Amino acid sequence: MSELQFTIPTLFGLEGVCADEVRRLELPQVKAENGRVLCTGSAADLPRLNLNIRTGERVLLTLGRFRAGDFDALFEGVRALPWEEYAAALAAGDFDLYYGEARLTADWNLGSLLEPAGTLNYGRWSNPDTSRLLAEFAGAEDRAAAMRSLCAHLRDQAPILPVCFKSTSVLTQAEVVEGLAPTAAEPFYALSQCLIHLEGE
Repeated sequence: MSELQFTIPTLFGLEGVCADEVRRLELPQVKAENGRVLCTGSAADLPRLNLNIRTGERVLLTLGRFRAGDFDALFEGVRALPWEEYAAALAAGDFDLYYGEARLTADWNLGSLLEPAGTLNYGRWSNPDTSRLLAEFAGAEDRAAAMRSLCAHLRDQAPILPVCFKSTSVLTQAEVVEGLAPTAAEPFYALSQCLIHLEGE
């Protein structure tokens, strides 16, 4: 996977602006189409695109292209893609950073992110104290106190960097992210210029 193909969906009318943003990053084969911009690059270009594109909605990795005349053809085409390469990389922990979006349940269960067998814990990070605190929180009568203990522990361990956002509001742990300037169109605008402090000074 040395050369990757990216698709950047954008609002109609902003394709040219988005393509110019990609060209400023000096990525090859930039092409604006209706509602999207296509380009190629390396794995290292994926975070650069995510952090520097303001007019694109997101950056998608193009895994394959095929014509599908009906849902059966679509299903068969998707099933034929080389999923084993990506599944093997996830299973082996062969990645530097995983960006995952999780919606917490009403009981604030963080097990999917933090338990060794959690569905979103692709790096299989584990810590016995974290597992103990998660279990204590699940069965605690004083859930607020149990959550404070869990959060204090997670702040010290930093296996994840929690960032909560909706629209133009971005919430982070106090004194962890410095210089974040959300806009109406992009809550993480100029994230690459932010400083992230994961350890106490």
